[in-house]
Amino acid sequence: MGNVGADYSKTVAVLNQESASVQMAYAVSAKAAANAPKFPGGEQYIAAHRIQSNNYYLYSHGANVLQALNLNATCYVKNCTFDGAWNGGGGAGLKTIYLSNGFHNTGADIGITNSSNPSTDLRLSEYEKSAKVACGASSFEDARNLFPDVPVFDLPYLCMDLVYVYAVLVDGFGIDPTKLVTAVNSVPHGDSSMRVQWALGLALELISSNHTKMQDITNVFVPSHTLVQIV
Repeated sequence: MGNVGADYSKTVAVLNQESASVQMAYAVSAKAAANAPKFPGGEQYIAAHRIQSNNYYLYSHGANVLQALNLNATCYVKNCTFDGAWNGGGGAGLKTIYLSNGFHNTGADIGITNSSNPSTDLRLSEYEKSAKVACGASSFEDARNLFPDVPVFDLPYLCMDLVYVYAVLVDGFGIDPTKLVTAVNSVPHGDSSMRVQWALGLALELISSNHTKMQDITNVFVPSHTLVQIV
């Protein structure tokens, strides 16, 4: 994406949905990183990476589906997201937002993204609009006619899936539903493109952390946001 070596404000924030979890990552300023609270249990919200002579401070937080639904958890720090977790404080690194994996795939099923295109610009209100249509379907056949591209085995859950996606992004992560975001399936790399997958983020993490042994690869898990966040 041409952002390696650029100021953190030029990078993009990435929100990723896997089958049973969601993750958010974006770059913050050195000052914000220095003042970041600690996650309960001692886990760090901020990871420092040095790439092409530049220091980047990446906020990241993930949650499983039950945590993501816990919107009213007690908040012990300023600027909370779901489950009482710190949201990183916002800032310039959150200016440009990319949605990946499940967020993109759900959009493709309901026709607001195009699975044949690497990325699609949209507003989160489009998920809400589709949710109202899905939840208002009078029967299975009605839903099938309204959303012909949704796999048959997913149709009974489409209303719930769309409400969940919208609630996580808007109520959980606090994104303005009218903000223009980009749903991404792959990212450009030279004359080709790369699918947004966690293994690519793992590769960058290992390189930036100077991991050299094969056992490191089997012991480290880094979601795809690490790659897309910087590149």
